[in-house]
Amino acid sequence: MLTSTIFTLFLICVAITDFRERMIYDKVLFVSAAIFFPLNFFEEFVNFPDAIFNAGLGFATMFAIYKFSGEGMGGGDVKFVSTLGLWLGGGLFPAIFTAAIFAAVFTLPLVLKSGDVKIKIPFGVFLSIGAFLQFVFGINFFEVLP
Repeated sequence: MLTSTIFTLFLICVAITDFRERMIYDKVLFVSAAIFFPLNFFEEFVNFPDAIFNAGLGFATMFAIYKFSGEGMGGGDVKFVSTLGLWLGGGLFPAIFTAAIFAAVFTLPLVLKSGDVKIKIPFGVFLSIGAFLQFVFGINFFEVLP
């Protein structure tokens, strides 16, 4: 219960700041990562080696997208995904996939209406939604899709 509450508050904080300011603050990510370690030590909700591996893999994957997309993604999103890797472990990539689906559903009408394919969206909001669904409900679209 405590872990879910803390993680949800972290996601809400990131979503609000990314939506309002288009920023994901390093301080918030650092505090979240720092809180993760003692919480997971006392209430192991994710396998620790799995968490470290997915944090690194998430960072490397998103950093590659960040470097090759030009201005398509911010550095805060990269660090946010790495932090989510700690909290979600093996659930990280299903959460990213869920976030991408929500972002596409939200963005497609805007692109069709404006004709501009380079609309900037606060992806941290969608990452927060995907992470919340994965953490609390274990929603995995990889298992739902045929």
